[in-house]
Amino acid sequence: MAEAPTFSDRLKVGLDAQVKFEFYFVGLIFTLLGLSVQSAKFDTNILASSCELFGWIALLSSGLIALFRLKRIPDKHLALAQLEIHESQQRILWAQEGNALDQFEKAKGTLIMSNQSFEAAGLPNLSRIRDEVNNTAKAIGALRDDIYSIERGIRWRAVLQWWLFIVGISLVISARAIGPAKSILHALVGT
Repeated sequence: MAEAPTFSDRLKVGLDAQVKFEFYFVGLIFTLLGLSVQSAKFDTNILASSCELFGWIALLSSGLIALFRLKRIPDKHLALAQLEIHESQQRILWAQEGNALDQFEKAKGTLIMSNQSFEAAGLPNLSRIRDEVNNTAKAIGALRDDIYSIERGIRWRAVLQWWLFIVGISLVISARAIGPAKSILHALVGT
């Protein structure tokens, strides 16, 4: 009997599908832009020509934004990997801090009586460990801020990309429909 997929298996499949879709969509944008440029026929209708040109600009902008978004996705995953490393380091430091405190508590009475310093007794330097914990916490905070900033940028660019794609396609379709619609209207009205 086959094992049930784990959460990480499902996450991997989902992320893989998302990446494939992103690449497909970027290819679609540039393909439609290329086809609309190659098959364009300009005439004296200024409205149709303007719609066509603005549609190209919108599609080109959508494609370039999509490429920039794809460039930022590895930056996000790199920052997430660094965050995992720092969080793991932070857990290790917390454990060291706990062990140092336990050792201090056990040795405190005997050291005070013998007038021996903690360092001379071979006990860990608690202030150094706490400095490392604080530095790691600052690094984690900075990484979380970076990740949030990258994710926010990716999200708003995705919205902008989709709207520019929709506007671009709509303008190109409108530009191509103006001439035939005008001909049909003239045929129906008879002028």
